[in-house]
Amino acid sequence: MNDLTIIIASLSSVLLAIYFICIFRGNRTKPELLEAISLILTSSGMVSALKLGYLALFEAALFDGALEDQRIPILAGAFAILWVSVHVTWKTYALHLQYETSESEGSTINKDTQQ
Repeated sequence: MNDLTIIIASLSSVLLAIYFICIFRGNRTKPELLEAISLILTSSGMVSALKLGYLALFEAALFDGALEDQRIPILAGAFAILWVSVHVTWKTYALHLQYETSESEGSTINKDTQQ
């Protein structure tokens, strides 16, 4: 295994551990396989985007020939992948950390939003 695989596996483990903590500390919902797989894929996306961004910024010698003028679009693509990965991870955690409100609090929130 190379270093990138170990980093992805480690980050996946950390993200999954946080996911299960969010489930048990939040609404105590049932874990979803699709969400767990999404977290594994987002960890891969985060690590790959960071490496690609690093290469585009600091390894200019790799971009010779036809790729010489493509450093900025590659950097923008790496940033987009990183943004989406972080967004999906954040949304997955936030979904399970929403605490239930009581009936009285829910009705006052609905009255405030209707005004």
